[in-house]
Amino acid sequence: FDPGPTLSEYVQAINEVTGRSALIIRVPAIFVLFAAHVIHGVLGFTKIGKALDPVRVRKITRSNNVRAGFLVANGYKYIYTLQSALVDWKHDLPSEWK
Repeated sequence: FDPGPTLSEYVQAINEVTGRSALIIRVPAIFVLFAAHVIHGVLGFTKIGKALDPVRVRKITRSNNVRAGFLVANGYKYIYTLQSALVDWKHDLPSEWK
């Protein structure tokens, strides 16, 4: 993956793997982070509050792409696509996909 997938591509791939068709709305990250702080503050003890932890929101909005320059320069071929990697993850750990 060079360049790495965008957040929209992650959402689209997850929708395909789960068989869901979630509405994708583009919202500035600062608004999402603000909402996460409010929701986490009010519902922090619930499953929703834990899922919308501001730290998790901040992590997903920052690039963490690591370019494997040495591997690519030496002919490494990526084995998995984003979607096939997610399918594999779902197969190995289905409890994380509920």
